[in-house]
Amino acid sequence: MLEAGFRLFHFDQLVRNGITELFVCFGLRFCRYQLRICLCYIGFDQAEITAAKISKNDIAKITVKFVSEQVNLLKNKDDEIIEGDENFIQNITDVWTFERCLTSTNPNWLLVSTKK
Repeated sequence: MLEAGFRLFHFDQLVRNGITELFVCFGLRFCRYQLRICLCYIGFDQAEITAAKISKNDIAKITVKFVSEQVNLLKNKDDEIIEGDENFIQNITDVWTFERCLTSTNPNWLLVSTKK
């Protein structure tokens, strides 16, 4: 899901351009039960680098703590909310770790882990 979000919304370009708030709502469909998850990102309250290091083989690793505001819903095939509250904004904390080979000509960072 995160990978799809990065490809679809070009998150790395948004961060490079200094944009800190995202107004993105996307859904994943569950074909069997015709359910849809709606994750509405309202914005980031915090993005803090908590660790950074470079290994002996020139691999840079950066860990970032993100605190975001989100509305999370589960909807049925008729677009009725069956779980969650569209008026309840949650504060979600995630910790993401990115990696990049510094000798590579590829400027992209690879997302190597996520945790809450």
